[in-house]
Amino acid sequence: MFNHVINTGGLLIGHLHDHYGKDWVYFDMTKDSTGETHKFKDPKTSKIVTKKVVSTTEDGFKVGFELLLKDIINGKIEDKVYQMKGE
Repeated sequence: MFNHVINTGGLLIGHLHDHYGKDWVYFDMTKDSTGETHKFKDPKTSKIVTKKVVSTTEDGFKVGFELLLKDIINGKIEDKVYQMKGE
């Protein structure tokens, strides 16, 4: 199931909203010449966290979100959120 959440992107944001509250994360996605850039905003610090997704493949997409979530949650990621590689 979580594989599907990662692959659809928007559902991942919905999952985070359900778990942490609607104001917890801001999501935006823009494209540039090197690929996709994902931006998240942590309301506790008001900082925008940006990570480049190195590859547009499924694995690259998943790795990008792993790095984003690690940064935002400061390494304290609950199992039900941090199931990035699917089951």
